[in-house]
Amino acid sequence: MKRIYRCERGSCVSRDGDRLDAYVSAVVVVERLARPDTRDLLTLPEDADAAAAARAKVDAICDKSVRLRARANG
Repeated sequence: MKRIYRCERGSCVSRDGDRLDAYVSAVVVVERLARPDTRDLLTLPEDADAAAAARAKVDAICDKSVRLRARANG
């Protein structure tokens, strides 16, 4: 089944979900990697508490992504 993003108010606009996801992912990755603080984000914290907090933040972002995809696929 094809995934589609639709306007919540009457489905007046819709987009191919796979193509839009690929585009947004590419733009986000390129834009994010171009920022000067990227190196700091990709370096593991030496502090165990900071590492645990970073993992929790990543988990929360992943959970939100799953919820948004489920909502979009309705």
